[in-house]
Amino acid sequence: MTCATESGLWIKTATTARLLRKEAEDGLLIYEPWTGQTQLLSHLAFFILDTLERQTAPISTVALICSLQAEEADASPEQCAEAVLGTLTELADAGLIDRYGPQSC
Repeated sequence: MTCATESGLWIKTATTARLLRKEAEDGLLIYEPWTGQTQLLSHLAFFILDTLERQTAPISTVALICSLQAEEADASPEQCAEAVLGTLTELADAGLIDRYGPQSC
């Protein structure tokens, strides 16, 4: 299991670029043609992947939290942090993103 902390940097994996995708009402459907697996990612997971794909450099957990806060004005900073940290862990465990640099946990 991957450990997501607010001090981490994140990058997309090579796997992410090879996925077939389709937006759905409940999130993002992704299909891995080499395994035949289909997954439904949450809207937040889609937001994080999309943010990472638009970056040319690793992005920090704090920057992802701030980006979510800018999109979800009604959510508290604590709610955004908790949601982002949990989603980063899920995406990393699924092999869709990786921590960049040394790991502190």
